Amino acid sequence: MKTQKPIFKLSALCLSMASILMTGCSSSSDEPALITTNDSNQSERITEVQINASSYDATVYFNILTGQTVTLTDEEASSSSAWHLGLKRTGIKLNGGDSGPGNVAGALSDSQDELYPSGVADAQAFENLTRESEEEALLNPNLTALNYIEDTIQAGISGSGETVGSELDMGWYFYHLINHGTVRANDDNWWLIKSSAGDSYAKFYASSADISNGNLDVTFEFDVQAKDTLQYAGTATFEASVPTSGGSECFDFDTNTVVDCTSADWDLQLEIAGRSFNLWTSGGDVGTGSGGSFGPFSTADANEYTAGHVATDGTTSIARHYSADTSQGVFSENAWYGYHLNDTLPRLAPNFRTYVIDTDATDNNSVKYAFQVVSYYQDGEKTGSGYPTIRFAQVAED
Repeated sequence: MKTQKPIFKLSALCLSMASILMTGCSSSSDEPALITTNDSNQSERITEVQINASSYDATVYFNILTGQTVTLTDEEASSSSAWHLGLKRTGIKLNGGDSGPGNVAGALSDSQDELYPSGVADAQAFENLTRESEEEALLNPNLTALNYIEDTIQAGISGSGETVGSELDMGWYFYHLINHGTVRANDDNWWLIKSSAGDSYAKFYASSADISNGNLDVTFEFDVQAKDTLQYAGTATFEASVPTSGGSECFDFDTNTVVDCTSADWDLQLEIAGRSFNLWTSGGDVGTGSGGSFGPFSTADANEYTAGHVATDGTTSIARHYSADTSQGVFSENAWYGYHLNDTLPRLAPNFRTYVIDTDATDNNSVKYAFQVVSYYQDGEKTGSGYPTIRFAQVAED
């Protein structure tokens, strides 16, 4: 038998202050994590924390070993092992794989399949869930044949991966399955993108793509909507050339120039990493900007968009349609909530799925925690979205 590692508990001082002030003992910036006292019927092994993850732009970083948020910018977090989870609105990422250097991995322990008969969420079954009814899964998680995964970054500008004749649809290009190493541009696929600064827009497509002499050569054509203007009126051309052995090249469509990928000025990046040809926008989990993408659209549909900030009717904002390149992992593959199931439940209702978080997948003796999300609202019910309440308990392993 292995010796069980000490069970972490919040200090009595912190819990006492939390019950009075609800501000916690966190180290985050303006609005720290809100430390909540455990329910009277909840096991002392369980730590419960409410976190202000309401910002659409900033990720809150959390150290599960200390039970505290950590003050980090996204750039600092990309090279820091001081955090285990990053939370932003409904999203949760882990510090491992493409999301960070921490070797943190997650697995699904209890899938709550009974909530999804025939694959469809049962609202009545959700209504029957309580902290107490789901506590056993947290205290005694199923550890049999867990599939731990690390995060990967999913590009917003990507293809279906479906086979079209003898080619794979990779979004902005086709890859030939017979003549390996042969690509061609998909010139009928367009995307709308927002600049790194977040105040200008463009729509673009790949007009040509070819692999020769050890390079991937691609030409991207842009219609540009400059800052403080109301429509696409300019043009830009990104003639990119990246070694197939790996590398990247970046472009600023506002100035129509190739720029340093380590700068804050790039809007679109072509990267070759292994066998992957990636197109990134500067925002989310890639780059430091406020960029994003929306699409794809056929040429005919793209022509209907005369501006990047409004829909084809010329008035309806499409700001929320732009997606950043984001981390995908155990929480995105197995959502922790059901959405708009009925008028009685909160719009986002937790399904109390239980996950196991391995704080260091490279160490067989690392600390592991069973983990659940039990609410998404500041008041714990329906008001004040973006305040997930998480609870976790250290796993006792034989």
